[in-house]
Amino acid sequence: MRIIIIAMTALCWLGGAEAGTHDTAEQVAALDKKCEAARQAKLAPIRARKVEQCVRADEHPGASCEIFYSTYGNNSNHANGSVVRGRFYDLPACVAAKKALDRMNNSQNF
Repeated sequence: MRIIIIAMTALCWLGGAEAGTHDTAEQVAALDKKCEAARQAKLAPIRARKVEQCVRADEHPGASCEIFYSTYGNNSNHANGSVVRGRFYDLPACVAAKKALDRMNNSQNF
């Protein structure tokens, strides 16, 4: 009987410690928002440079260049439907968001 009580106590203690590490959807969304803000900050000067090069090369009218490069660096699709990962998902804020999402998904009981 004593062994069963000790085992149950250990399981409760481990379960309680694990429960504190679970991320909520709100926490994951906040981290994802920080990730996207960091990505946009890195992408903005690159997009501006691309637009400037496009306008100088007279490839398209100015507004068309801005529209064309407005999504530069975001996820995109190959012709076969596979996803091409966007740029700067390796930033610390994005790595933290991905880890939190993984923890949240792994903690859900289906």
